[in-house]
Amino acid sequence: SPQGGMSQDEYALFIAYGCVLNGGFPGYVWGDAYWGGTHYKTGDPHVNGFNRWSAAKMKHLASFILDEGSGYRTLKPASVAHLVDNYDEFVALAISEDHHTILGIVPVVTMGRDITIKDLPIAKKYQLAWWDIENGGWQSQAEVNSNGSGKINLPETPNRKQTWAFRLTVAE
Repeated sequence: SPQGGMSQDEYALFIAYGCVLNGGFPGYVWGDAYWGGTHYKTGDPHVNGFNRWSAAKMKHLASFILDEGSGYRTLKPASVAHLVDNYDEFVALAISEDHHTILGIVPVVTMGRDITIKDLPIAKKYQLAWWDIENGGWQSQAEVNSNGSGKINLPETPNRKQTWAFRLTVAE
């Protein structure tokens, strides 16, 4: 069954993006949270997550991760260490060691909730761009600043009816 109110294909896409951001390419290949014969939440494999149309959305994951300037090889999983609340692991995050690049995913089930990234340099300007995981491509760029506590509250996504990935880079 879908997790947290997401449809089958929304959940499979979230798991694929989340696994890559957390350093787990096997999750990307499988597209599910199914390890050692046990599904992460329900005990059942999520084998029907994609149909032939929704599976085509997977091609956008490679473009997101390997986009010029993403510095994917320098990123480390940060969902636990750098999120104030990961909403039962429904938000995934990876950050470069120097905190200059941050990639993440905000699923549709977290819309309307505060997504706060913590332990960043104080009063630093970042360029935010949202990635359309369904159609590919960067959308709605904006400048955001870390506050005096080293936190950034992400603004609302371009469309609250779908999951979005994002990139934050230090503004020069």
